[in-house]
Amino acid sequence: MKRNILIFASMMALISCVHTPPPGAQSKPKAVNVNASKSESVEMLPASCSALEEEFGWPLNFAGLDLGGDNELGIYTLERLAKKGNYRVLDYIFNCQSEYIKSLPSGYAAGTGSKTSIARDVFAKLTEDELKSLWHGKIFFQSENERMTVGKSRLYSREKKKIIPMVNFVSRLAESHPYVPEIASGANVITLNYAHLKTPRKKHQLETLLNGLQTYDVLVAIKDSDKKLFIGKTWQGKYDRGTTKFTADEPEKVIAWFFLDFSESGLAAQKKIENDRQQGPPTPEDLLSPVPLARDAVREKGAFNPGI
Repeated sequence: MKRNILIFASMMALISCVHTPPPGAQSKPKAVNVNASKSESVEMLPASCSALEEEFGWPLNFAGLDLGGDNELGIYTLERLAKKGNYRVLDYIFNCQSEYIKSLPSGYAAGTGSKTSIARDVFAKLTEDELKSLWHGKIFFQSENERMTVGKSRLYSREKKKIIPMVNFVSRLAESHPYVPEIASGANVITLNYAHLKTPRKKHQLETLLNGLQTYDVLVAIKDSDKKLFIGKTWQGKYDRGTTKFTADEPEKVIAWFFLDFSESGLAAQKKIENDRQQGPPTPEDLLSPVPLARDAVREKGAFNPGI
């Protein structure tokens, strides 16, 4: 037991590393067209949180954003914002309406998202409907360390015709991150590192596909959601094989936005929406019950336990 804990701690310290600029190299946010359409580059906004809050308010008036559907703050409302290319509002939520959390979330999360116009490679070829049918959320394992854990994505396997836990990640709670320099003072961030995403002894075609894509996520808890609702950004780049550090190809640009809901009501709403959409029997899912402990999910050299 003691040896396993030491192995896990060492692995986490190694995998959760990420490329940071050299001392004195300050990332300067680039000016963007605040009225940019979805077809234009997505970059950091220079506007202050106070100016944006004066413009948008909080809670947001979703009815005034002409999104259709319900106007409650939730993953599907945020998804509609992303699909309409309203990145100013998403950046406002991410940068200005995020909050500090003391520990990482755990358990199952309903998830949805939307790619941006700068997505490349295989990711760019997938349609929004294909992405929605493939990715259903995340599973954050329970951890004795409140600031580090591991987890998996909930992905649909076309070969097995069901949702399967796969695509491993290491998650770390950090005070800040160089890729999101405009995050509001007082809020912290969660990073997801996919350097060792493949499940040992199991051949998932999706894992092989995504292993060549090499992405990295940063997400934040949304204010007034009881720390159950999260908004995230995805970058494409490269992992260093020796250190598992990630370097984004273009740190100022994201290839996708995604949204997670860890609440029971959010998971139930996802199931209902997906069942209504496919107009048939619910999609079966291999559930991890109970959700594993992080220290039981890894073994020597940072490899994931093939039994989980």
